[in-house]
Amino acid sequence: MTDTLLKTPDIAERSQVSTTTVKRWRQAGYGPPWIRLRGERGEIRYPKSEYEKWVQENLNQSLADEYSKRPQEAPEAPEREGSC
Repeated sequence: MTDTLLKTPDIAERSQVSTTTVKRWRQAGYGPPWIRLRGERGEIRYPKSEYEKWVQENLNQSLADEYSKRPQEAPEAPEREGSC
């Protein structure tokens, strides 16, 4: 069984966002898993099953559920005595 490979515009349309948003997701390490095809152009493709899995894994039951999935910010370092 072979999986259908979707292009960036396909992911954007399915997610109802712009292609720029999908590219930003990819750069930030967010969004569905992707592969780069071999060849001169090295185009990006998204396996359809991985996109569907990503959507299911990112569903929220409540606002608290959404907040719990957000990355935690690093705590600020305390200021040292004598520093200017």
